[in-house]
Amino acid sequence: MEADFNRNGDGQRYRILLEALNHVVFVIDDAGKFVYMSPGCFEILGLLPEEMIGRAMTSVVVPEDTDRLRSKCEEVKNGKSFPSDYRVVDTKGAIHHVRAVSRPFTDTDGKMYVLGIIGDISTWRGAEDALVVAQKKLEILSSVTRHDINNQLTVVFGYLSFLEEEDSPLPPREIALRIRGAATTIPRINRFTKDYQDLGIIAPVWQNVGDLMARARQEVHVQGPDIAIGPECTTTEILADPMAGKVFYNLLDNSLRHGGKLTSVKLSCHRDGDALKIVYEDDGTGIPSSARPTLFQRSKGKSHGYGLFLIREILVITGFSIMENGEEGRGVRFEITVPPGSFRDAVKKPVHV
Repeated sequence: MEADFNRNGDGQRYRILLEALNHVVFVIDDAGKFVYMSPGCFEILGLLPEEMIGRAMTSVVVPEDTDRLRSKCEEVKNGKSFPSDYRVVDTKGAIHHVRAVSRPFTDTDGKMYVLGIIGDISTWRGAEDALVVAQKKLEILSSVTRHDINNQLTVVFGYLSFLEEEDSPLPPREIALRIRGAATTIPRINRFTKDYQDLGIIAPVWQNVGDLMARARQEVHVQGPDIAIGPECTTTEILADPMAGKVFYNLLDNSLRHGGKLTSVKLSCHRDGDALKIVYEDDGTGIPSSARPTLFQRSKGKSHGYGLFLIREILVITGFSIMENGEEGRGVRFEITVPPGSFRDAVKKPVHV
């Protein structure tokens, strides 16, 4: 085999080498158009080499990368050679992450070209992105755990202080029940943390919106206000991170802490075009307009607190967004937007006779 290969002419040997490469070899002229492309381009772009000739180099990358590609090409022409990453789009609309290395050369007529090689790094980039997401989730999980445990300890110490008062507003039995409820919640928080990590902390799961709010109501350990969950929420599921329940817990917790004379909370769901809107409202004091620009930032101010920062971080994991558009003095109104593909009608559970 080696002898047969070496007996081939230079052109034949180069052709065999280029076709065997997993990477794509390309040549671009001074106008930024392809004048050569090796056969490997079909695996990435879905186009044959002859279909690439004459195409502008910017025609295969996503629009957001075109200016950077032009800038890098000019740097290469000036003698700088270094790897650069881009996103290219194949004929089916799928995006591939590629890494290109190129350098300039001049032919015998003195015309300048850019010679380069491209490799598909989509798998590597996907693994890298997954690692970043996993690390982000662990950071959020750690913050949520500390936040939730501190909340329960606040409940415990708050009711213990009632026992120290001569004229306690609650009977000892009621105080003991409240303290027991908070103390029981702390081990449950720790179990959730362990289960979440054991599951691999990656895959989102389908969760019933109404159930999430109902569990949040059980976890706050307080009486009143009236909490209404719209029927459309009980028949809707969202594809969200397992920490999604913490979103509704923190919304309710913030209402109870900062809502003043709060009497009612309402959760409703409705379609808005292709998206789903989950709306959380209360009739408390609302949020001052001056606080809205920094509402979801990492802060411990009275009006928003650390819980709202955690809410946004959890929702972002699965592509959800949240905004607050209530009126000061008339309660809060948080609106969660769930993108298409991340919600569905609740799957009916089979009835066992």
